[in-house]
Amino acid sequence: MLDGLIQSIMAGAMGGPLLTATLHKATITTDEYGEDTATYTDHHIKVSPDDWSASVRIARGIPRTDVRIIGLQGTATAAVAIGDEISVRGVRHLVIALKEDVARAAWDIQARPI
Repeated sequence: MLDGLIQSIMAGAMGGPLLTATLHKATITTDEYGEDTATYTDHHIKVSPDDWSASVRIARGIPRTDVRIIGLQGTATAAVAIGDEISVRGVRHLVIALKEDVARAAWDIQARPI
């Protein structure tokens, strides 16, 4: 019950619904020929899709195709890292960049559809 209350409060504060997403944690291995291979382990995470203002996109050089995803750390069964993939609403994205908020409650994720 408390989890539902916290999620409702966070959804209101974030301006959007919390969605259940899948975090695909990448593990990179290199074979004897120097070729890298990624394998993925799936984890659940609650997210809220978001966007940047046009001025922020221009100032930071963020492509129009990239999306902003806010991930709640308390709902994740693993930490998000650059190179991981995340599926939201049936679309898989590559994590390009991320920032952690000061309270360590959420990740601000820049992701690119793949």
